[in-house]
This record gives sequence, C-alpha cells and structure tokens, in this order.
Amino acid sequence: MVDKKDSLLKEQTTIVSYYSYPGLNYSTKLKVIDPDSIAISSRVTTDDIARTVSTVFTINTKEMFGKSRLHDTVCARRAFIAIVSEFFNLTLSAIGKLTNRNHATILHSNRQHQNWIGTYSEYTVLYEQAREMCININLYENEEIDESNL
Repeated sequence: MVDKKDSLLKEQTTIVSYYSYPGLNYSTKLKVIDPDSIAISSRVTTDDIARTVSTVFTINTKEMFGKSRLHDTVCARRAFIAIVSEFFNLTLSAIGKLTNRNHATILHSNRQHQNWIGTYSEYTVLYEQAREMCININLYENEEIDESNL
C-alpha cells in the first residue's frame, strides 16, 4: 500500500525536478478552474503566463523577476504569482523558485492579492485581463483560418 504522504512528496519532487528558471519552461499538471467552462490548455507553461502578465502590465519579464520594488513591477509580480498559484499544482517553494523569492514572500503576495483584488479597481481590471488571456493561450493554435470567408 502506497502512503499518501510519500506519493505527494514524490509528485512534488518530480514537479520541482522540471524546474528551469532561464526559460521558465515549467509544465506540470493543471488545476481545473471551472468544470463547466473551458479549461486552460495543457500546453500552457509558466513562461507563457509570465509573457502574458508582463504584456498586460507593460513591463518586461526580466523586471518582473528582478528585485525592483516599483509599484507597477510589484503589481505584475503579484498577479503572476496569483495566476500561477491558481492554474498549477505547485508548492509555495516551487513558485518561489520561479520568481526568485522565498516561500513566505509567495504566501504574503497571495494574501496581498486577495486584499487588492477587491479594493483597487485598476489592479483588478489588469489582473482579470491577464487571467483571461492566460486561459485563452493556445486555444485556437490548431485551428486553420478559412480564407474563403475573407
């Protein structure tokens, strides 16, 4: 009989072994966001999410994972952490490795996100836009454009 704790530890170890910071190519099992809606594509990686969030918040990806404490950079980083926490089955430490942060910083960021999402409308709008774009990444990648209708 397999111990549940051991199997979870093995799964998390496997997830962490896929970690690669330079390209952020970190693909793992995805959570089902809403069973009644379209689930995000299994091809979505944290690199895709980082590019999407940095585009919406108009900063570059390098700044988002740097040490800057500028307001726009911190908001983008907070949104990235919230989206990755929602979409992927990752530990706080694994998300911390992606962002060059401590697990406690990730926990604090998630709590701050919950506070900001209901308080600051500008942040809420940008976050929701980034989240929707991340859900729709690669959704239409394999569909061919029918040029006869153009």
